[in-house]
Amino acid sequence: MIHMGEKFKDTEIFPELNALAKQLFAAMPNLEFHATSARHSKVGTLEVFSGDQKLGSIGWHEFYTKREYVFMYRIYSRKIRKYRGDAHVKKTSSLKSAFKIAKEVFVKDDTPTLVGKVYEAMRREIDSMVHYAGNDVATRCRPLYQLAFDYTLSVIEGDPQPIDSRLLQEVRNPKFEESRNTHRIAKLVGGRFSSREGVIAYLDREDKLTVMDLQLNTISKLESTYDLPKNYQEKFTILKVMEDSQPIEGTGVKMRVHVEDVQIQLYYLISGDTIVTH
Repeated sequence: MIHMGEKFKDTEIFPELNALAKQLFAAMPNLEFHATSARHSKVGTLEVFSGDQKLGSIGWHEFYTKREYVFMYRIYSRKIRKYRGDAHVKKTSSLKSAFKIAKEVFVKDDTPTLVGKVYEAMRREIDSMVHYAGNDVATRCRPLYQLAFDYTLSVIEGDPQPIDSRLLQEVRNPKFEESRNTHRIAKLVGGRFSSREGVIAYLDREDKLTVMDLQLNTISKLESTYDLPKNYQEKFTILKVMEDSQPIEGTGVKMRVHVEDVQIQLYYLISGDTIVTH
């Protein structure tokens, strides 16, 4: 029920926190609790999981009231919505109230909601990738805009002038071509992702492969990459050896993405024919 890990294996848990965890587990046996921090030589915070989805955390924390320091339960969940103070936190000194709050908010997302959260988190990262790739090209071109404009204007006016050698040097620079190509591929991969073509894959906390079909809004749990369709197997293998945020045309991209409170290495695999790599 409670996973202490190597760091906290010899550390006691605050009795009040242990009592809350036991009550929650009795009512919701799908929950797992993982020790994450200690205060006064005792574990004071437990992260709460259901499968590979993090639902939030519970804690027995010290807070300052108007006149003194007191210990209270702290329940954190993205499902808690407040307009003041900690937007996703509720505090109470009552075990009964803490149990009631936690039971209400520690509910696992349904499949379409979870796929949507992962998709949106990765979309933001892919949009940033495309933006930065475009900025790199623009930065290289910016000092040459005036030269290019002057030459274009001379052609329009019917009196073409010789192309400035600095412009030719930059256009023929291998790094400039590499920058343009990176931006082109980033836009292609980003476009396919925006069209929801393909799947998002990642290894869960038990090293099983989770595959989210972006068209069908479904989630599959596989034992290994060998259970993937052949075209996805090859693309997953290619991306494993590539650096993060390095898009590959016709294949996809891998990147570390924060999905709410958890950082996951996600693989976006573009649908389509198998890629021949030899």
